[in-house]
Amino acid sequence: MDRLEMLLKLFEQDSENSFLCFGIAKEYESRENPEKANEWYQLLVGKDPGYTGVYYHLAKNYMSTLKKDEALQTIEQGISICKKKNAQHDLAELNNLKMNILIGED
Repeated sequence: MDRLEMLLKLFEQDSENSFLCFGIAKEYESRENPEKANEWYQLLVGKDPGYTGVYYHLAKNYMSTLKKDEALQTIEQGISICKKKNAQHDLAELNNLKMNILIGED
């Protein structure tokens, strides 16, 4: 059983586990399947919008599929949540990513 199969099986047993959902998205990303990764990132945002780390990865993944508007929307959503949760590290990452996108470096 490979890592993705293992994560999916674990998720079947514990579908409320945000970390598993994130791990599955990252696994799809590492397999160069950004659309499937986005599905899992979006699922995580829907299930646990307070999981602040997801917004950076979802936005980066949108950029990899040339979806700049979706990336910027995701960043703004993440920034808002990070401010509410006082998640300074994730907030800084999102602000840096936003700046890089706007100046064309990402």
